[in-house]
Amino acid sequence: MKEDFSLLYKKSLLDPTGFWAEMAEKELFWFKRWNSVIQKDGFDVRWFDGGKINITHNCLDRHVSSGGGNKIAYIWTNEKGEEIKITYKELLEKVNQTSNFLKSIGIRKGDVITVYMPLTIEQIVNVLAIARIGAIHSVVFAGFSYQALNTRITDSGSKFLITADYTYKRQKDRSTVCCP
Repeated sequence: MKEDFSLLYKKSLLDPTGFWAEMAEKELFWFKRWNSVIQKDGFDVRWFDGGKINITHNCLDRHVSSGGGNKIAYIWTNEKGEEIKITYKELLEKVNQTSNFLKSIGIRKGDVITVYMPLTIEQIVNVLAIARIGAIHSVVFAGFSYQALNTRITDSGSKFLITADYTYKRQKDRSTVCCP
């Protein structure tokens, strides 16, 4: 295995364009293939110009469609030490449901959505759902004060806030996620 990485590394140095083209072709699903791997104009660099890809499709759909839907996609451990496991199929269903909801309330590609939640599976679902529709997620640490949250919402031009009203922190029941 170590030798394989060494060969890949050497290839990436000798032919970076060929290396990244091969990796992109082999490892990712493209809705539209790119025109060129890299274009440089001074400090302006464009990778895979003209290509169309959705990262959530590559994180979820391709695993489900290739028969890996029942494999574990994510393991979350709660404050009590209990593990919650979610498969690719289950995660894809939750992400699709959430992205469809976001679209139904008018969220579109390019909109900024703030996510102010504790570290939960629901946070992961929301971030993936936002990315799935081409919106931009702004994740704000759930322990920040409402003033800090307000500043981040205002500065980003966020259209929508996704939050939680309940969580555990240090194994204590908390009624809001912003409590210190």
